[in-house]
Amino acid sequence: MTKEKKNKKVPLDVLDDLPYPVAIFSSAKAIWLNKSFRRTFPTAAGKPSLTLGSLLGRKNRSIVVELASLFDDRKTGRIFNQDVRIESEGTTLQSFDVAGIAKRHGDQRVVVVSLRDVTARENALRELSASLEQSDSIIQGMGMAACVIEEDQIVFVNQSFLHLFRISTRDDIIGKKIKKVIHAKGRKAFSAGVDQLQVSSSVRVEHEGVRADGAHIIVETILSRIEYNRQPSLLCLMHDVTIRRNNENDRASFLRSREMLDSMLLKVNEILEWDDFLAKSLAEATHMIKYESGAVFVSDSAGDIVSLATNIGFDELASTLSHQSLNEGLFAFIAKTQEPSVIAVADYPPFLPFKSLFENAGIHSVVFIPLLFETSVLAVMMLVSAKPREITDDEKQLLSAMAKHVGGQAKRAMMYSQTKASESRFRSAIEELPAVFYERSRVGAITYISPSVEKMLGFTPSDFISRQDLMRNLLHPDDRALYTANIAEWAKGSNQSSAVYRILPKGKATYSRIRDSVWYLRDADKNLVGVRGLLVDVTGEEKGIERENTEAPEGGARPGSMALSSEAQNNA
Repeated sequence: MTKEKKNKKVPLDVLDDLPYPVAIFSSAKAIWLNKSFRRTFPTAAGKPSLTLGSLLGRKNRSIVVELASLFDDRKTGRIFNQDVRIESEGTTLQSFDVAGIAKRHGDQRVVVVSLRDVTARENALRELSASLEQSDSIIQGMGMAACVIEEDQIVFVNQSFLHLFRISTRDDIIGKKIKKVIHAKGRKAFSAGVDQLQVSSSVRVEHEGVRADGAHIIVETILSRIEYNRQPSLLCLMHDVTIRRNNENDRASFLRSREMLDSMLLKVNEILEWDDFLAKSLAEATHMIKYESGAVFVSDSAGDIVSLATNIGFDELASTLSHQSLNEGLFAFIAKTQEPSVIAVADYPPFLPFKSLFENAGIHSVVFIPLLFETSVLAVMMLVSAKPREITDDEKQLLSAMAKHVGGQAKRAMMYSQTKASESRFRSAIEELPAVFYERSRVGAITYISPSVEKMLGFTPSDFISRQDLMRNLLHPDDRALYTANIAEWAKGSNQSSAVYRILPKGKATYSRIRDSVWYLRDADKNLVGVRGLLVDVTGEEKGIERENTEAPEGGARPGSMALSSEAQNNA
């Protein structure tokens, strides 16, 4: 399982504000209940271990089994939906539209169960089925739109039906085919619902409807078999759910956008190399927006020019757009507004450049995303598509969030690469010196030593890193105790020290005199965090060394000795 999937979570804040009960089950046991659930089912909510079985009751065991099966499905998003009668508080039976969907919540697989109270609707349906043969007044007085169908023809409608479909009089619809109010896209779903009546007493189906003025709506229809005027007929109770579905779709779109951004940030967050970061960010952005091609243009240090740094399928445009000014033209507009822009080439302003370039390349739309850090434009991401694809409002908000959050991570990757390049230049300069530069951890382990050590002592850097005692073993026996004491001196607060050791190079019979100059790296609290040192061969400077021995004050650096405290010298 990827790290990305493990980090996905169900948006509890959104579910907690819903007006109907929602519960989250893990392994058939409730792990979270929203506020509406606790109000509707206070007794169940108070149980220490609420299960699907105790919530739905023994009579609904088949429903419990269906919901529990969602835990075994490897694909999240599978949905279960059915009307269920549940004993709420005491002995009162209520009808609920129960829906379950499998989701990933952190490292758990859960099922989110929602319950909508449809008791009033079910009661009206049962009353209607029992009384319809005697009177049409029940249908007429219902708040829901209702019609009766015989062999696909509408034989009766109530006033609510006329209002729902914006039909003036009954004469305009009686005798017409039911498909007159069902959109072509919804007829397959409606017919499938009718077919289901062969095994069910009533069926609920959602489909597209069409009003007399041509407007499209989303209709939830409850179908049931009845006798009307002593003829087998079909009763349709219809409810406009357009607003509800649009709200749910908007919420789902928002959640999808947030999940996509989280996924993208998770993937690029692990990348520190600047070039790799740009390439991965571009690949994720094109995939997320469903555009085929794109490029990233990086700003120079002065913030005047952006240059093409990486691209996907951008070859036709790369040479022309390789360098662009941030002070004029289209890129200047993006840098000034610091907001993503979505431009359809057909509507492309004639005063901006590149329109003919885009048209000749067959590009339909272009998206610009500035990658921002505070008020600076670090880079501009440009996505292009040859296909007509409208960017939704949620996606525009996603692009704005991407400009800020990906821009922040871009700054981090840029600083890392700059620091790494600076360190590489420093290491290159060090490696050109005849002296030997080295670094140690706070406990004394050599973590880096420059290649010139091989020329000085005959051993490679890897020899010293893999054999941490090698340096001590090369010392003159009389100098080893002082070398050990000097290491112990590191933690006592000084910032630097110097010592001259006698070291025997590989394959040589005589010792070389090596000056070891040490700088101690400390944090704000004066704690040692590391050591840097420089080894210089001073064998040819023996006279100068002897003079230094004579002139050095007590505790000074002398051949075969170090600048140590009296306590350290005594210990040595």
